[in-house]
Order: sequence, then structure tokens, then C-alpha cells
Amino acid sequence: MTKELFKDGYLIDFQATVLSCEKDKDCYKVVLDQSAFYPEAGGQPSDKGALEQYSVIDVQRKDNDIVHFVDQPFEVGQKVQGHIDWNHRYDLMQQHTAEHIVSGLIHQMYGFDNVGFHMGKTITVDISGFLTWEQLMEIETKANEVIQQGIDVNVIYPEENQEGNYRSKKEIDQDLRIVEIDGVDRCACCGIHVANTQEIGLMKILSSMKHKGGTRFEMIASNRAMQDYQYKFNQNKQISISLKASPDQTYEAVEKLKENMEEKERELSMVYQKYYQSRCTQDSIQIIFESDLSAFRIKQFCDVLMKEKHVDTCAIVSNGQYVIQSKNVDLSQYKEYWNKVLEGRGGGQKTILQGKWEADQEIIEKVLNETLCLS
Repeated sequence: MTKELFKDGYLIDFQATVLSCEKDKDCYKVVLDQSAFYPEAGGQPSDKGALEQYSVIDVQRKDNDIVHFVDQPFEVGQKVQGHIDWNHRYDLMQQHTAEHIVSGLIHQMYGFDNVGFHMGKTITVDISGFLTWEQLMEIETKANEVIQQGIDVNVIYPEENQEGNYRSKKEIDQDLRIVEIDGVDRCACCGIHVANTQEIGLMKILSSMKHKGGTRFEMIASNRAMQDYQYKFNQNKQISISLKASPDQTYEAVEKLKENMEEKERELSMVYQKYYQSRCTQDSIQIIFESDLSAFRIKQFCDVLMKEKHVDTCAIVSNGQYVIQSKNVDLSQYKEYWNKVLEGRGGGQKTILQGKWEADQEIIEKVLNETLCLS
């Protein structure tokens, strides 16, 4: 049974004795008599670091042992020096404690439970009820107030008759360990946390969505939140330069640009409409080749011929991209044949096909004339 030294989250150097070492694919599974390495658990990733000079790749719990996955073997009985990657650990401590604050506030204010938690590049949290973005922003504001207040984060091991109220995502079948932030949260948790909320610095909620009858949101804290802010600030600054607007007016500038573009598109569409009509003859079958039309323009061209010029069947092809429509021909009968002989891909319904062909224009024109004109 490995003695758990990681319960002191600030302990980063320790000595231990190797109890076992087994080969496991490209690394070795090492069990120590005691360890400060936190094994992956409760949504929190494992610590990183080294045993002697060798990297610890992963740490997992197996029964009562903590298994260290190391890139080099050790002798049973060997004394080893362990070192925790402090930057990695402290970041996880800050992120996890910030999640406790947010989940505790949500529970206080709305009675919803945290039913899922995962810590990757961002913290993903699943809540048992629906919260609007405005409600989450209110939670964010209160969470940052808690962080700035500098409240101690305590770990409590209460007796059975002294447990009181606490949050938990599952039934506790072992010694109860409660992480308490006074006035904010009491939660059963096996993870490691900072000692005071001020160590977090700040937190930010990034996104939210409905999920399984509740809410899933993403959040980050501390350096991750600052780096996110710096990145988005720089992005906004570059946008403001491009739009010739101050950084606090980029939204208004983008909306104005959007309106101008929509107006230009309306004007351009009118020009294209007249052009499409000028390209139409009185034939019931129209096969037209164009250069440099977008997929949207090709479809628009086809629609004009079918609806305004009352063409029975039309095929518009531009740089291999195509749209074919017909009122009286089942186009689906030609789909596989055309894709095969014209080296293409695409599909659709009986009345419309669209996609791209790789064959030369001469071959495309010959095949379409042979099939469409015969039908």
C-alpha cells in the first residue's frame, strides 16, 4: 500500500523505496512505498515529474497502490528521489479550486449539482440544470469576487456524525475527505487544491451549451485565463487596426462592415441575375460552362434558368464544380455513371445533383450532351 504524500499539494520533493517494477510495453510500472505524485482521479489529470532523472509519464491508482509509468526500470528495494513538476501541478491546483468555487456558487444560487467534470486544455463542467449565459456571467463575477477575498481552502476529515452538508457526484464508500471554502462550498473531493483563493488570480467562463437536460460549460483560471485574455486582446487589436476602429468599437465596426457587404451582395446579385438571363437561349436543355463561379453562383444560375426562364433541364459547370437540375428527368439514374466516367464525386436527389468532376471540359460536355440530350 502506497502512502499518499500528495495530500500536501505543496510537497514536490520526496524520497521513497521501490516496491515493484514491471515492464509495460514501452515503459515500466513502478510502485513505491510512498509517493507525492497525484494519480489521475476525480477529473483531475495526474502529476508529471521524475524519479531520479527519469521522466514519469503517467500516474494511476491500482487498488491501494499508486503506479508510476516511467521510461526506465528500477531495482526492487532501491531508494529513489522523486520530484514533481511544480508548474504543472500548481496549474491543476488552481484550475480545480476555481471549479469548486463556481460549482459551489451554482449549487447555492440555483440548487443544481455538478454531475460531470473533466480537466484538459479547459475545464469542462456538466450541471444538472439549465443556466443562461447571463446567469453564468453572474456566477463568473461572484466567483472572481470570492477569489479576490482570499478565503482559506481547508481539507476536513469529519467523523460520521459530524459530516454536515456537502456536495458529491457519487456515493462515498471510503474515508470522507471534504474540501471546504468557507461560505462558498463544501465538496467531497480527492483532488489537490490551493491553500487560499487569492492564489487563483482570476477565472473565466468561455462557452456554454445545453447538454443532457442540463448545461455544459467550459472555464479556465489563473495563467490560462490571462493567456486567453492576452491572445484575444491581441486578436481584437489587429481587427481594430484592419477596420480602422478603436479596440472598444470593433463590434460596431464589424456590424457596419457586414451591412455594407450585404448591400454589395444584393447589388452584385442583381448584376448576376441579368447576366444569367442573357446567357439563356430558348432551348429546353441548357448546358453552360463558366469560369470562376462559386458554388453559390452556380446554384443561383441554375435557379434562374429553371424558375424564370422555364428551362426543363439545365447543367451549369464551372472549373469542374457543377449543379444539374431537371423538371422531367430522373437525374439519379446518371449519378454513378457520371461520377465514374468524369472522375467525380457528388450526389443529390432525382431533380438536382451537385458536386465536382475532374475530367476536362470537352469530355464533360460530350458526356452531358450524350446523356441529357438523349433523355
